[in-house]
Amino acid sequence: IVTWNLVLKKKPGRYYCYLIRKRENGGENKIYSLSANYDEKPVNTDTTYTQSEWYGALYYDLKPYLVNNIRCWVILGIDYGNPNISRKLIDVLNFKTDDSIVFGRKWFDAGEGKKYRAVFEYASNAMMSLRFKSENSITFDHLVPFKPAQKDDRQFYGPDYSVDAYNFDNGIWKLKINVDVRNKE
Repeated sequence: IVTWNLVLKKKPGRYYCYLIRKRENGGENKIYSLSANYDEKPVNTDTTYTQSEWYGALYYDLKPYLVNNIRCWVILGIDYGNPNISRKLIDVLNFKTDDSIVFGRKWFDAGEGKKYRAVFEYASNAMMSLRFKSENSITFDHLVPFKPAQKDDRQFYGPDYSVDAYNFDNGIWKLKINVDVRNKE
């Protein structure tokens, strides 16, 4: 996956992505080209996206998974589409039998029902960590409002120096609040 963005002065910025899929049988690689305008609205967590509906993001890490003989990739990304809110996301990429792209898989359980992806929104002047801790764990900063009165406005959210995680358990990424990420040594 190769992603980049273009920041424009008088138009919305734009995301670009090339996906290069290596053929398992040694055939010619397939290259997918995606693009999307910056969008101030958050990425939906309750639907899948196709190549033509791609929401746009910069992907910075991925890990392959094989579940029920279906190969997919968990991808970590960031979205700068809103000038006041930054977004990080955990998504799933896979391919249909006709080689078309699908983003999203009903794998993420935060206690409110399963979602197709996890999206974190926080102040654009804050920094949030989101990374793979292991093959079965994704850790990230716990986000809280700067002041209690700002609890409904994500442009005033930032990390509080505690860490949460999604752990892969029985085919589902389950949220665990306040995990210890220190080295055992």
